[in-house]
Amino acid sequence: MKRELTSRAHFGFAGLVALLLLFAYLSYRNTQVIVRSQKWVEHTYQVTARLEHVSSLLRDSEAGIRGFVVTDDQTFLASHTAAVAQLDQALEGARELVHDNEGQGERFANLERMVRHVVAGHARVVGLRRSEGFEAARAQIKKGEINAEAEAAREQIAEMRRIEADLLATRRAQVRAAEQFATATNLLTTLAAILTIVLVYALNASYIRGRDRAAGLIQAERERLRVTLASIGDGVISTDVMGHVTFLNPVAERLTGWTNEDAIGVPIQRVFQIVNEETRETVQNPVEKVLERGAIIGLANHTILLSKSGEEWPIDDSAAPIRDPEGQLQGVVLIFREISERRQAERELQETRKAAETANRAKSEFLANMSHEIRTPMAAILGYSELMVPHLQDDHCRNCVAIIKRNGQFLLDIINDILDLSRIEAGRLEIERTRFDLAEAVNDVLSMMSVRAQEKNIELKAEYVGRLPATIESDAVRLRQILVNLIGNAIKFTEQGRVNVAVERLASAEPPKLRFTVSDTGIGISPELQSQLFQPFSQGDGSIRRRFGGTGLGLTISKRLAVMLGGDISVKSQVGRGSSFSVTIAIAPLDSNELLIPDRTAGRPAGAVEPALPQIAGRILIVDDRRDVRFLAQEIVTKAGGQVETADDGREAIRLIREREATNQPYDLVVMDMQMPVLDGYETVRILREGGYRKPIIALTAGAMAGDRERCLESGCNSYVSKPIDRKELLRVISSELAGAGQGAPGA
Repeated sequence: MKRELTSRAHFGFAGLVALLLLFAYLSYRNTQVIVRSQKWVEHTYQVTARLEHVSSLLRDSEAGIRGFVVTDDQTFLASHTAAVAQLDQALEGARELVHDNEGQGERFANLERMVRHVVAGHARVVGLRRSEGFEAARAQIKKGEINAEAEAAREQIAEMRRIEADLLATRRAQVRAAEQFATATNLLTTLAAILTIVLVYALNASYIRGRDRAAGLIQAERERLRVTLASIGDGVISTDVMGHVTFLNPVAERLTGWTNEDAIGVPIQRVFQIVNEETRETVQNPVEKVLERGAIIGLANHTILLSKSGEEWPIDDSAAPIRDPEGQLQGVVLIFREISERRQAERELQETRKAAETANRAKSEFLANMSHEIRTPMAAILGYSELMVPHLQDDHCRNCVAIIKRNGQFLLDIINDILDLSRIEAGRLEIERTRFDLAEAVNDVLSMMSVRAQEKNIELKAEYVGRLPATIESDAVRLRQILVNLIGNAIKFTEQGRVNVAVERLASAEPPKLRFTVSDTGIGISPELQSQLFQPFSQGDGSIRRRFGGTGLGLTISKRLAVMLGGDISVKSQVGRGSSFSVTIAIAPLDSNELLIPDRTAGRPAGAVEPALPQIAGRILIVDDRRDVRFLAQEIVTKAGGQVETADDGREAIRLIREREATNQPYDLVVMDMQMPVLDGYETVRILREGGYRKPIIALTAGAMAGDRERCLESGCNSYVSKPIDRKELLRVISSELAGAGQGAPGA
């Protein structure tokens, strides 16, 4: 009976040894998989970053060309030249990264060909602009070949990035699966090791009671165990119940710097010294925790092993108790793994992400600065044009000033379109979904566009078809922007007849969608030109541009905004019979209890009178570093009845405000430019508010970036007015703040 039990014990031990060898092999193979997968993940990030860099340089080149063609400013041409100079290097770097992927390599070859064609096309445009002037260069752009090639290149980049994203997801899944498998393997290895050690102890107890043969068997089993543990790819340390080392395998010797002979009998705290990577404080040894709790313990994150020679190794893994057949604790086995390669891969990925974020921030700052520098002088051009009209008696002079104002507004529209397109392409334009009244939003647009319609004696109306929600959830500002663009185009290209806006719900759409259809009785669009409508700077043919003007950016922006709102834009048209543009947007699920009256129409009555401008009563301080802007705002407020003083920077404004308060004649309201030298508006408002100043402050800024309004309000301003200054808007805001002075907290 005893011999039978011994035979079974040997058989069980052999099985455990086989399992340990299998787990060791699987652990080694899995480690290789993790390392390879991490490298492929890093490779995928690098490919994506290179493609984004090529796309960014292509956009910079296009932006430089657009700016140079429109302004003939060599600064824009320098930006284009710099981007082209970097494209070769960027393409070379991307080509090296995708050469090992046959499919991506073919796609990149197509992309490189497209980019070369776009660059060559831009060179032709530059040559035409220099030799034949603006019209020739613009005509070359309007052919659509360069835009089509650039759009195809962007689509190719987008497709390659989607493929890389799929590869990244697959490789990440492989890493996660490998890590999960590694965790399971380590746990099974630990359990198998524990069982092996327990069995060894049991056999040792049996053999000690035997004779020399039993002693020989015990020695053989010990040697077998030593060989087994030595073959494991992770570091293994075992201790007794006192926490003294009883064994180190070769991996543990290499990482700790201790030999097995030197470490036996030494407290585990000396052999296995660990600290927190971030705080450098000593971490409680996992063997101590196992001895205290009698359960498996995993190492905390950011654990560093300090070797005897002073080397540092980032590690992770676990420790488990060793128990005899009766369940009594006999010691602890500690298994750990060095993870330097994984840490290095993580750091490199983090650096790549930081570099991309830095580049995006730089682009955003450039757009903000360009917006301020261009929109500020436009404030003076448009504002003074509006102020001059009532004082001109000569019809010819009034007509000339009207032309200046109209063309100034046209230039501002171009600036706004370019900024919007740049923000969309850079992924910096955000959609803000709020709840708003559907009919009110549409009627606001009709009211805004009715003046243009009346000038051409065109009927403009809205039609609400079927049962519609009274309120919807979407971005009201971007929806109005789309409708203003479509209605404006319809009026521009219609000489007589009508423009109609139909609003209806798409019955089978999921999620729910609304369709806005803008129809006109204008000149129409030929089928061959309809495909070019939504490309940047596209207007059909040269005769349309010469007759009606415009940049061709409006429809491009509108289409991209519609996509961001969960929908799209389509067009139907026949030459000479008008056009019909349909835009769809996604909305939140509908509430059946909240419906409009079905099938109704709305429009602005002919000859409707604009509301009178408000009158201002009070002392106003206007602060702006631009003399022209100060004088313009002063003229507007003074003519509305206000008493105005001015300052050209924040420091001067603080001095005047304090002098006024000292004489008990404070200003009733301050209009503050937010971007000034010496002391800017944000810091000036902060100093005033911290000093207890509670009078209304209106922010005045030429910033056009997302978040500018919120930043002004958060700094302590009560309201916000953007440049170029709109006389009606400025007086409305001043009047509103004066009427509610002292009732609302700053920044509300």
